[in-house]
Amino acid sequence: MSRRPTKEQSLDLIKSRGIEFKTILDVGILTGTPELIKGFPDKHHVLFEPVIEFKSAIEEAYRGISHEFINCAISDVDGEVTLETKSVIAGVDISHSSIVDGPAASSAHRTVPMFKMDSFLADYPREGPYLLKIDIDGHELKVIEGAHLTLQQTSIVIIEADHAHIAERLIALQHHGFEILDIVEPCYYDDAFWQCDIVLIKPELKRKAFKSIKENFDLNLYIPYRE
Repeated sequence: MSRRPTKEQSLDLIKSRGIEFKTILDVGILTGTPELIKGFPDKHHVLFEPVIEFKSAIEEAYRGISHEFINCAISDVDGEVTLETKSVIAGVDISHSSIVDGPAASSAHRTVPMFKMDSFLADYPREGPYLLKIDIDGHELKVIEGAHLTLQQTSIVIIEADHAHIAERLIALQHHGFEILDIVEPCYYDDAFWQCDIVLIKPELKRKAFKSIKENFDLNLYIPYRE
């Protein structure tokens, strides 16, 4: 199989190289994360989604898979937060949600509980190590800020990053001891790069599972991507 920048192939690689984790912490899932469902149906999925309207679709998507639906926002503080919902897709009532400042001011706003990931896991422990996926439309750094202890027990992080915030998210996760394993699902808008998902791994796990380009270089392992 040729090497491709897809999330599915990256997850297959994680599985085939024996990179261990026990629990998936999935922050911001809309109606489900198909690649994680397909790749790891044997893992326990903890699903953090503040939009309650997605619950029935989530339960259907994860039927037969060990999972929990947690109706809350994950951020850098504990308490409550105002959530704004909207749709940018015709025919879909809600396609995106985001945290906003201040109290609920319209029917598009609602108040939801909010936790730091560290606080949630302190009160409701789940077995580590973890695979942590973060996709919450711009507030990903706040999840990282509230997950210092969690990241110590995390093997893999998958985080969405748009064109303007790739560097800051990489720097934040490098500070917590991660390095890039893969860049997947690149998306373009009007032919210009817009966003991607970054897959990061602890260096000690990468050293065990992958060869280093700096040691006994093998040209056959150097594979430029071609469509």
